[in-house]
Amino acid sequence: MKILLKIIKIILFAFAALVLFDLGLYAGVKGFDYYKSYPARKLAKSVERLEKERELLYKNDVYGGKTPEETFEMYVAALKKGDLELASKYFVVDKQNAVLNNLELLRQRNQIDDYIKRVDSLNKKWRLDAAGSSQFSQSYFIASDNINIQFSLNISSKVWKIYSA
Repeated sequence: MKILLKIIKIILFAFAALVLFDLGLYAGVKGFDYYKSYPARKLAKSVERLEKERELLYKNDVYGGKTPEETFEMYVAALKKGDLELASKYFVVDKQNAVLNNLELLRQRNQIDDYIKRVDSLNKKWRLDAAGSSQFSQSYFIASDNINIQFSLNISSKVWKIYSA
């Protein structure tokens, strides 16, 4: 009889705990509602801050031309001057550091002059990449021989950027 009472108490206790837990989830009590918990709020605020910083970078990005051709000419001119940092700024914001590192590597290997000659001597055949266009962005390619350079419009600052080269 004592064992039966003990089993009933355990079952009732487990049932009561389950009901309280469920009510806690339903009511959104702190500690039960994951999305209102401190770590989730902190993560959401961090993501929001990073998105605002990225948006500001794009809005303040003035390096580029009014056309893909103009951006390309500015890029080549910066390369010819030896200003690799300026040349890297004609790329989309997310790729500028990697491009600068690659250009510096070419300079260290004494290959930068060959690269500049290849880029400068491109027979420019501009064409619209219709598949890459939407109401929010447009993409253009400059194509010659084995080199394709893709451009995209920075919607925030209205300048054309090199996306890939």
